[in-house]
Amino acid sequence: MKHQRRLMVAAMTLPVLALAACGGGGDEETAAGGGGGACEASDGEVTLDFVTWVPGMDQVVEMWNEENPDVQVEVETTPAGNAGTYNNLFNGLEADTAPDLSQIEYDSLSSFRLQDGLQDISACEGVSDASGDFVDWT
Repeated sequence: MKHQRRLMVAAMTLPVLALAACGGGGDEETAAGGGGGACEASDGEVTLDFVTWVPGMDQVVEMWNEENPDVQVEVETTPAGNAGTYNNLFNGLEADTAPDLSQIEYDSLSSFRLQDGLQDISACEGVSDASGDFVDWT
């Protein structure tokens, strides 16, 4: 039961994460997390790279991919924490090879903001509709 609940929570969060796919149309300043720029939808199929440390997330991604053929997610599971996922993400930001999506703990957001590693997707269609599904501070 605990395992199913974790998968369900993850399944509910993945659609919101996937909305970041529409963020590619912004200019360099907004793409770096500086503000809420325009959000342009893709003209075709989209493949997003998603990095996670949560076991079983590949099953959630598989469910997403089955239901959303035009927005596919490729998942990579990495070690948790600063020496694993975060170190890889910071290196990827520096080399311009960071994934499209990643889990980031709330207390680490400021470090990613300082690295211009966050994208404001508030202008993307569907984001404001989904905001009621999450706590206010997200």
